[in-house]
Amino acid sequence: MSAVSSARARKGKGDGETRAKILAASEELFAELGYSGTSISKIAKKAGVLSGSIYFCFPSKDDIFATLITEGSDAWREYMHRDDRQESELPTDLKGLKDDLFQILYSLRERPNFVRLMFAAVVEAKTDNKTIRHALRVLRRSSIRDLEADLMAVYPDLPEKAVNDIAKRYARLLIVMCDGVFMQSSIEGSSPELKELCQLMAETVVAGIEREVLALSQ
Repeated sequence: MSAVSSARARKGKGDGETRAKILAASEELFAELGYSGTSISKIAKKAGVLSGSIYFCFPSKDDIFATLITEGSDAWREYMHRDDRQESELPTDLKGLKDDLFQILYSLRERPNFVRLMFAAVVEAKTDNKTIRHALRVLRRSSIRDLEADLMAVYPDLPEKAVNDIAKRYARLLIVMCDGVFMQSSIEGSSPELKELCQLMAETVVAGIEREVLALSQ
């Protein structure tokens, strides 16, 4: 980032109202038109600000897109209470784990624009951009930490390394399933089949985890 861009970004952070307008307009446009179909001029027009004002808040369109993914992820995690869960809120058995995973998957229907942004990032090959790729990776790594916490609660006597290994494998599987949910939601919306599909995916992941834990005890 150039010195000019850095100064612009720092200055723009102080204008919360303008920044919020830009992000709200950008989210709608990116979700509707995709990344390539959205220009700074279109964002400015929809947000009701001058194009130059956007560069005082964000160095580039890539940074706007990455911010939407990062803040969208934070908003989703806050909605799901993923970061402030108390020990009593963690699952204590496999049924609780299955219910927890189902809620994660099915809650995506409440964030259609966030789903479309994730879809656009992949379809339009924006994962090659370092800023956007980092935002996506942060979101995915958090899912591994979440599953590790769940497994530690369900299997408190299991060695930590075993928990970590299982969590990494099945969190990655869950991420792949979420990618499928992203596509399903983008194509068909929140259809009745989506709930059944999410239940099946949660059951599949829990069954796999149960098999691995049983294998460790043999």
